[in-house]
Amino acid sequence: MASRRILSACLAVAALAAPQLARACAGGDCESEAPPLIAELKSGKICYGLYGEGAPFLNPYNDTRVNLALLLQDRKLLKLSLPPPAPASNQAPGARPPSDSFPVPFRMETLRRLNGVAGDNPPLSPAAVELIEVARRLRLDQALVEDGLKRISAVQTGRCAAEGVNTVLDFVRAVADEPSLADGERAILAGERLRMAGLCSDMSDPPQPLAVTTAAGQAFAAYLAAARHFYSDRLGEAETDVAALGSSQIAWVGEAARYMIGRVRMNEAQADAFGNYGAFDAAAVDREKLALAKADFRTYLTAYPSGRYARSARGLFRRIDWLGRDFDAFPQDLAAALADDDKRSPDADEVFALLDEVDGKYLSEGGLSPDRDIAWQVPELAATTVLTRMRDIKTDAGQSLYQPVAGDAVEQHRPALSGPQTPLLFDFLELGEAYWIDHNPVKVLQATNGRNPAAAMSNVEFSILVLRGLALESAGRGPEANALWRTLLGVSDDPLRSDLLQLALALNDERSGKLADVFSADSVVRDPALHRPLLKHAASPDVLRTVIARADSSDEDKSTALFTLLYKELVRGDAGGFGVTLAQFPPRGFLEIDGLHAFLWEGQDAPRYPCPALADTVRRLATAPDDPTSLNCVGEFFYRFEGQLSPGTKPPPDELGGTSDGFPGKARTRLDYYLSVIANPAAQGDAEAYALYRAVNCFAASGSNHCGDQDIPKEQRKRWFDRLKQTYKDNVWGRSQKYWW
Repeated sequence: MASRRILSACLAVAALAAPQLARACAGGDCESEAPPLIAELKSGKICYGLYGEGAPFLNPYNDTRVNLALLLQDRKLLKLSLPPPAPASNQAPGARPPSDSFPVPFRMETLRRLNGVAGDNPPLSPAAVELIEVARRLRLDQALVEDGLKRISAVQTGRCAAEGVNTVLDFVRAVADEPSLADGERAILAGERLRMAGLCSDMSDPPQPLAVTTAAGQAFAAYLAAARHFYSDRLGEAETDVAALGSSQIAWVGEAARYMIGRVRMNEAQADAFGNYGAFDAAAVDREKLALAKADFRTYLTAYPSGRYARSARGLFRRIDWLGRDFDAFPQDLAAALADDDKRSPDADEVFALLDEVDGKYLSEGGLSPDRDIAWQVPELAATTVLTRMRDIKTDAGQSLYQPVAGDAVEQHRPALSGPQTPLLFDFLELGEAYWIDHNPVKVLQATNGRNPAAAMSNVEFSILVLRGLALESAGRGPEANALWRTLLGVSDDPLRSDLLQLALALNDERSGKLADVFSADSVVRDPALHRPLLKHAASPDVLRTVIARADSSDEDKSTALFTLLYKELVRGDAGGFGVTLAQFPPRGFLEIDGLHAFLWEGQDAPRYPCPALADTVRRLATAPDDPTSLNCVGEFFYRFEGQLSPGTKPPPDELGGTSDGFPGKARTRLDYYLSVIANPAAQGDAEAYALYRAVNCFAASGSNHCGDQDIPKEQRKRWFDRLKQTYKDNVWGRSQKYWW
């Protein structure tokens, strides 16, 4: 769902690049390669929706699930959160440097893991804990439970994915609580269900007869047989089984069977509709079976309006309507699901699954098309649709990929968008139209004048004020925007919002020439991942020296600043400055970040090209800037350590770190050092031979320059080779060079 670029006239942020448009959340117009951190305040586009990313305020370029999640959070159905960032530490030298990744825009999958959904080593769910406890009461072998849980936790697809821990727990708990079962029957039935758990389509072996004699025991055993038929794809037999069990006098069996008859028929309806790779063919859906399934669920809900499976049955209406291509009914189903959630506290994984379903089954299948009626009866879904259609993204041919919703159409539904659960949603959409469609920041500023940040703001309220801040930036009122970002940050205790606002402040300070404020003792921009691109690409020599020297700078900042200062002084020819910095701040006392300790290079002896220590080499260049041996040795330093040194790539001017760093001179590449020696008439003998040797090899073996950005004609490279082989044929470097490229 999206890559990284920017947030129109506004914030943008980091994200992974994606070359194509994909899914409802897609942006488009993405770069195939994106820098590690993108954070911009400018007019433009962002396509971070392609990879499921978003920022913590409502905007057109969020993954559609992010906008829905923010609105459902206002409805108290979900909490989007990140743990507070750990403060920058004064670690011991040699500690691992911080990550360059910035948490905004965040990835939906990251938030799912942090909210207890699907991690690499997730803790046992409450259902699993209860299953273990019930099995213990029944004196079942613990290994039986552990094996069943392990199989269930494995990746499952299709019908098998419907078997979760709760599915098994329902049955085991039912037999444990059924009073008419004989004591031994409970363990037999529960044990058999655990043996079946997670086997799904592998249950090809015929079941062994269960030693149960009571009517209840036989009813539960018959239900297990039906489940075995269901999971092993023998749906006709499963339908016969559960139809017969619907009149069972055992309460749990009767209710479960009346629910399962709908599940079985729904699966029969879609049995031929999915190809080997999951492609859906609506024409292959058995409409008769689908209608029966819908009727079955209605019958179940009539008999059990608050039953064990009532929520699941209502949710399966969405599946049935999607299979039947009834997109008008889908929003009604969603409205019912949300109303049901309002009465309970749904698990985070349930809500995230619902977001995936809405995205994949509705928005991605024409829900954003101007030919589809907007689901005004679900304000959150309607607002997500309206926002997404504000995207200003075009094809290579210049054709718009999205058609905005007319303002008068939104106005007609003002009451639905201004209800008690979404009182400011219409106001926000109206402001969004002014900003993203009309590109009129002045109108946004006029409409939001007098709105002030407050604690515990809803996401809609917060988004309105972020939009005001973006409008201030767009209108050239940077100091006012800076003040708003600071005020918002002061009242926000949400880590995601804090990350966003720190980013906005960093951009504002950089653009206004106040980069030093970011690194001041009282700075509120504290995230190391924001400091890094600014130190490496935008900080002036004075700012870098101040950060290094200040006692309260973090070790990470100090080391990053020292590496940057030394690197840029060296490549821009400030040999004297390099020597002073190296003596004043010996790298060995700093963290090894970006290859900082490489500047301690002690040189090398023959048979390599002999070089003194780097400090001595640069000291010589400070007094003799054209000294051939010293120039070669600086080139040799970069040759030896190019895999360790990490200066990064200067971001474009409109991204974080994109402003001028104030360093004088032009940066030299490794090839520049060799070219300086080759062009020096006084450079002869071993120095010129080695410079020619290295210059020729800068183009090995593809012919492309991997020592710099110069475009050297083949004729010139051939002349280097010829001079090396003719003038220095007896030199070690002339003898060893066999080819040119």
